[in-house]
Amino acid sequence: MRNRIEYVFTSGFTAQGYYSYLPELLKGIEKVILLQGAPGSGRSTFIRSVGLNLAERGYRVQFWPSPLDVSYIDGLYVQQLKTVIINGEAAGDTKLENHPGIEVESIDLNEYFNSREIENYQEEIALLTDQLESIMVGVRSNLEAARDNHKKLVRSYERLVNTGKLQAVSQGLITKILGDVEPAVHYFARAITSDGLVDFFEEITGECSRRYILQGPPGNAKSWVMRRVGEEALAQGHKVAFYHSGLDPDLLEMVVLPSLETAIVDGDVVRLANRPGDCYVNLADCWDDTPAADHSAIREMERAVSHRLFEAVQALTRARQVEQKLSRLFTKAMRFEQVDERRDELIMEILQME
Repeated sequence: MRNRIEYVFTSGFTAQGYYSYLPELLKGIEKVILLQGAPGSGRSTFIRSVGLNLAERGYRVQFWPSPLDVSYIDGLYVQQLKTVIINGEAAGDTKLENHPGIEVESIDLNEYFNSREIENYQEEIALLTDQLESIMVGVRSNLEAARDNHKKLVRSYERLVNTGKLQAVSQGLITKILGDVEPAVHYFARAITSDGLVDFFEEITGECSRRYILQGPPGNAKSWVMRRVGEEALAQGHKVAFYHSGLDPDLLEMVVLPSLETAIVDGDVVRLANRPGDCYVNLADCWDDTPAADHSAIREMERAVSHRLFEAVQALTRARQVEQKLSRLFTKAMRFEQVDERRDELIMEILQME
């Protein structure tokens, strides 16, 4: 069943705030099942159970973990059925009405909720909710500072790059990978979570027989090279998956071409175990013969980025703890046997879609 299940981040807490690729991922989707409910109402368990059941029946299932707590599942995608099930909170501001070809079904787990049992906790719920919002403001502040320091780091190296040599390297990769032909999809390569930086690089590239690992510090245009190869592949008709930076969504950290079993990755941030067939491309070879950047200043900027990321992770840990307290309050009032019955009904509905 392992090859039928994939995990990717479709959203993340970035320097631009909460960022989601859901609107783009809905292209080609025929049905969205929107799962509503309070924290602790069992939405993640509901989604995971449906996905595992379908995987056991032979469907390929893509799980979308929460960027706050990767043990929670925010959504799933069943490609054969062109169907998405997603936590209503994770859908955020996505306007499903802007996708007229999609059928939307809403399931509200609050229907299986005993509101009288939660009345005594209203004040505590309000306090925890305010606390959670305050923490998330601090998360964004730290990530903005980390991004700004990272951009300074990038500029320190960018002035060393010879664009002519870089063009030649990217063209060489295009020729090797594409040789002598679906649409693009976008995900996050990594997410900044309460457990630190979490990624699924090894799992995603597991079926790639060729992996081109771009080496060099920030500012060596690795993202530019990956984007150029990916866009050329799209022009030739290949399906391309673009994986963006969890800190700055404008940057790429990995591009995968499934039909060619090929991945191009930023070796500075993507940690992969060595495998036969891996090809390393050192973009530092594209530097002009100029004096190196100020190493002491660079080390200081690297430390500043790491410190701000650490502070953001610590804040996300506090946010997860607050959300868990909220969940426990609502869990007490849930009638989970009725939730399980509704889940089983949904599975049967989905199986009848083919």
